Order: sequence, then C-alpha cells, then structure tokens
Amino acid sequence: MITACENVCRDFHWFFDFLSDVATNPIYAIFLGFGVSLLIWRSQTKLASRLDFNREKRTLYRDFISQSGKAVHEFEATVGIPWQHLPAVRRFWSLKYEITLIGSEAVDQKTKVALDAAEQLFEHPRSKFVSSDGLSREADENFRFELDAVIEAMKADLIKE
Repeated sequence: MITACENVCRDFHWFFDFLSDVATNPIYAIFLGFGVSLLIWRSQTKLASRLDFNREKRTLYRDFISQSGKAVHEFEATVGIPWQHLPAVRRFWSLKYEITLIGSEAVDQKTKVALDAAEQLFEHPRSKFVSSDGLSREADENFRFELDAVIEAMKADLIKE
C-alpha cells in the first residue's frame, strides 16, 4: 500500500530535484527570480493600463451625461439661434465621437439613439415620438428615457471590465 505522500513524491520527483539544484546553484535562483519578477511586472503593467483606460471611460461617460443637461438647458434658455449652433449642443454631439472611439458597441448604439431623441426634442419640442421600447412619449420624456438607457449601457460597460 502506497501513501499519498509517497505518491506525490514519485509524481513530482523531477520538481524536487529542480528545487535542490536551484538551492545549490545561485545562478539558477537569479534567473528564476528574474523570470518571476518579469511576469509580475508584466501583469501589473497590463492591470495599470486597463485601470487607466477604464478611468478615461468613466470620465468620458460622466462628461457626456453632464453635457446632455447643459445642452438642453442652453437650448431652452436661448431664443433666435438655431440649436445646431449652440456651443453646449455642439460639445454634446462631439462627445459622441469620443464614445465611438473608446466606448463599447452597446454604449455607442444607445448614444446614437439618445442623440436622435435630443435632435427630435430640439426640432419639435411639443411633439410625441416613439421610444426605443415602442411606447409613444413627449419629446422631453423620450429624451430622458433614451438617456437613461445610455446610462444603463454605460454602467454595464464599466462593470464588465
């Protein structure tokens, strides 16, 4: 009858021989330490890069949400200037291109729908429109609904990373 310890020793005898060689020869230990250090450095660099990318995404998403309110406020407060020429609206639209660049496909699609709803709000503020869920809503309510969908997609994008 063979014990579990003897079984492990037989199966991993080569590993124990390797460890005894490393212990007796410091050159092996230096190369092994260098290899382990290199692997740790590489994984930490990838992690830091991914964290920076996610931080940039969060900032962009926060700016988009904030700018949506500024665009609507400026549109409502301004008379006589076409909505396409308002600085806050132009900035709101420009953030879409940044989202296309670094956001997920789902966030990009939801952002397009929200910008369409904003355009409908700016062009026909008193009209009803069909939302992405198929319900008929007033233009401002439709825009808020679509913006909420964008926020949910943004949350899902940030959580999956």
